Amino acid sequence: MTGEQTGKSGQAVYRGMDRPTLDAAYNNTEAVADSADHLARWNKDSALYRGAPKGYLDIEYGTGERNRIDIFPCADKAAPIFCFIHGGYWQRNSKEVFNFLAKGPNKAGMHFANIGYTLAPTAGLATIAGEIDTAIDHIAGMTGDTRLNPSKMIIGGWSAGAHLAVVASTNRHVSGVLAISGIYNLEPIALSYINDNLHLTTEEIETLSPSRHLPDTNASIALVYGAEELPELRRQSEEFATIAKDKGIKISVTGLKGHNHYTILDELADPQGSLTKA
Repeated sequence: MTGEQTGKSGQAVYRGMDRPTLDAAYNNTEAVADSADHLARWNKDSALYRGAPKGYLDIEYGTGERNRIDIFPCADKAAPIFCFIHGGYWQRNSKEVFNFLAKGPNKAGMHFANIGYTLAPTAGLATIAGEIDTAIDHIAGMTGDTRLNPSKMIIGGWSAGAHLAVVASTNRHVSGVLAISGIYNLEPIALSYINDNLHLTTEEIETLSPSRHLPDTNASIALVYGAEELPELRRQSEEFATIAKDKGIKISVTGLKGHNHYTILDELADPQGSLTKA
């Protein structure tokens, strides 16, 4: 299956849903009425944080235009480092939108690294996943101006970034994963509007779906989603947690009351937020 099927209205393509219903089931922008306001706020807050003198911006880890990392260190050079991967279903947004999230980890005593990556359709998902692995290796081996010597590396991400974080959990440098509102089975993605630019292959659907191809990792994985998110997003996390637990992976899953796909990130930007603590 390549996921190129469109499906007529009324014709079931996935879990009893026709194509329009499936599209709506994964359209977070339409599901959250004030999603544009959240993005505007994130951009404003990130611009302020990005302008702070303590950050190391646009560190190159590859040859692609978006193969860049922003690092915002805390005071302790040996503190853990939290590496964040942004969302946008692998084809939207940029790391710059999410620099505001550094505030929470920084004030809680962690370095914050924000990873950029090539977007679809310029790159396929396998290429994007490979870039994240390269970025993690680069951060782990980084010396020079940043002068960081982190005691451990935790990776995390939101939405599509959560998927990439779980896939990258096999990297030897990773000790823990915080996956926020993620996608862990690519089959419905391949059958929805998201695939119009992503162009998933049959191999990518199988090998890059953590629910189908469990990561060979010793890292602890914490899955978190908003209790007010779309049902499919909630189901994806719960389903993956059940499958992974049965195979002995160290994993937990939590639904945060009162949060949707966008407000959940406030819990990471806040030094006392539940995601920062996690």
